Amino acid sequence: MASSSILFGDDPDWNLIRGASLAFLSQLSSIGKGLQKVGVRSLPELSPRPRVLWQYATNPTWRTGLLLDVGGALFGLAALTIVPISVAQPIFCNGLVLLALYSHFYLKENLRRREWISIFLCFAGTLMLAATLVPRDWQRTDIRWIQASAIRGARNSRRAQFAAR
Repeated sequence: MASSSILFGDDPDWNLIRGASLAFLSQLSSIGKGLQKVGVRSLPELSPRPRVLWQYATNPTWRTGLLLDVGGALFGLAALTIVPISVAQPIFCNGLVLLALYSHFYLKENLRRREWISIFLCFAGTLMLAATLVPRDWQRTDIRWIQASAIRGARNSRRAQFAAR
C-alpha cells in the first residue's frame, strides 16, 4: 500500500528521491556563477581574441565556476529525465536561495531584511512541497504528444523563416 507521503512514508519512491537529489545537485550551477563573478574581477572584458580567451581558460577561479555551472546544468537535465518539471522546478528555484547565501557569506554582499524573508519563504515553500508529494507512477505518463507538438512547431517556424526570405 502506498504511503501518504513519498519522502516520509514507509515505502519511499526512490526514483523521485534520485530525481530530486539530481535537481538539488543542479544548484552547483548557482555556485559556479558566483565563482565566475569572482574570477572576472582580475580578467579583461570577454572578447573572441585568443589572448583574452586564454586568460579566461587559465584563470582557476573562473574555470572552476564554469565547470560547476555546466555540471549543474547537466545534473538538472538528468533530473528532468527522472522526475517531471512540476517536481524539479521548485527545487531549481532554490538555486536563487543558494546564490543569495553564497553572495552574502562568500562575496560579502549585504542582503536586506526583505531579501532574507524571501530566502526563507522560498526554502520553506520547497520543504512544504517535498513533505506533501503524493506517489504517482510516472512510467505511465505519456509525453510523446508534447514532443510531437514541439517538433511540428519547430518545423512550422523554420518553414515560416524560409518563406519570409
